[in-house]
Amino acid sequence: FLINFFYAQNIGIVSNLNPKLGYSHTKAAIKFTPIFEKDLDYDLNDFINTTFSQANKTTVHFNDFDWKTLGFFDEFTKSVPILDYLKNYCESKKVDQLFIIRKVNSFKLIGPMDMFFNFKNNFG
Repeated sequence: FLINFFYAQNIGIVSNLNPKLGYSHTKAAIKFTPIFEKDLDYDLNDFINTTFSQANKTTVHFNDFDWKTLGFFDEFTKSVPILDYLKNYCESKKVDQLFIIRKVNSFKLIGPMDMFFNFKNNFG
């Protein structure tokens, strides 16, 4: 992961998360019910931009990424059409690497994170 970004000069960033981080305390049974939410007054984009600029990397945020094409892509289910889309997207935007920040939407049958599927909280 880090080696790829080490050699990249232009890094594109796409995200479908709210960059304003927050905390949510929930009550869970079959689905999560928020009890209270707190904004942490912390912007993830500021952290990312600062981190890459300290390493002399140029970052560009894009808003036209097709999330439906990415679908349920994860490290175990790589498919050629998705990889082709990502490659073409990088070439069309003239970026060396694409930094993708997204909600997890690919859950395994016994994965501990599957309880968050369809969780409606808007914090990053």
